[in-house]
Amino acid sequence: MLSNYITNIIVEKFIALEIISRDDKEIYCYSYQYIIELLLFCFSLILISIPLNNIPSAIIFIFTVIPLRTFAGGIHAPTKQLCSVLSY
Repeated sequence: MLSNYITNIIVEKFIALEIISRDDKEIYCYSYQYIIELLLFCFSLILISIPLNNIPSAIIFIFTVIPLRTFAGGIHAPTKQLCSVLSY
């Protein structure tokens, strides 16, 4: 998965620079992966809305759905990959 790969690179770089400790690696991996997937979600939605000439609706949707996804919870998938697919 792309976000997992990018996250591992970022966190390993921070560990090498001694910004974070190796003990906190999983916490940072989870946090950065969530942020990257959220950015990919927003970027893909806006990218799709451009040829449809519907950017304002996409922006309204993003600002409505992101808080809802953050606080509403939902069904938990058995794997991270399935969770990402169902989230989009």
